[in-house]
Amino acid sequence: MLPELGRIGPVVIHTYTVLLDVAFLVGLIALARRGLHTDQNPAAWVDVGLIALLGGIMGGRAAHVAVHWSYFSNHLGETYRVWLGGLDWHGAVAGGIPGLLLGARLRGVGWVDVLDVMSWVLPVGSILGSLGCLMSRCGYGREVATLADYPLVIASELPDIYGIVAPRLNSQLFAMAAG
Repeated sequence: MLPELGRIGPVVIHTYTVLLDVAFLVGLIALARRGLHTDQNPAAWVDVGLIALLGGIMGGRAAHVAVHWSYFSNHLGETYRVWLGGLDWHGAVAGGIPGLLLGARLRGVGWVDVLDVMSWVLPVGSILGSLGCLMSRCGYGREVATLADYPLVIASELPDIYGIVAPRLNSQLFAMAAG
């Protein structure tokens, strides 16, 4: 596991964050390239991606706040503070897709063409996000009684977010395979 890639002064460079940023850049570059190939304004295509990213952040935060409402009901000032951490990927998808379609409409880009680009960008993003999860010990799988009952690829000794190592199903590898 490699949760941190390093430090630059007091700034910690987290593996998960870097891999998600790479996924976002791949998406924005893919959209810009499609704009170039269709003789349209590449900036409009990048704007579509940025609007989708904003929708994803808003949806991801809203879902995280809803799931952890027992905490946020007593700390309302933290509900919008995304930089403190806490995004739910389900909410990010639920906010990102409408953001993508809204951005396509606002910028005059065909939404079918945008979805065509996203058809391969989203699985790449899923793979990078799952790899980041594996490196950062998040999204760990269910504990199993013994590794002897499973092949190496299905289960292995993995730590959870508290650092407790136990035999677990490789949920991150399943997510990468699905991507």
